[in-house]
Amino acid sequence: MEAIVIGAGQAGTHIAQVLSMDHHNVTLIDTDRERILRAEETLDVRTICDHGASETYSYMS
Repeated sequence: MEAIVIGAGQAGTHIAQVLSMDHHNVTLIDTDRERILRAEETLDVRTICDHGASETYSYMS
């Protein structure tokens, strides 16, 4: 399953981690560069540093 999680705070990171551990393809989106960098270091997920409602990534839906 493909999953997109918007927000790399405590809840979003936890959801992304659980989904990734269940072998789902996860994309984690957040505007905070530091949160994205922490997620890249600790999770096996794709990351995007941008606004979650950006039309730039509408092709992913």
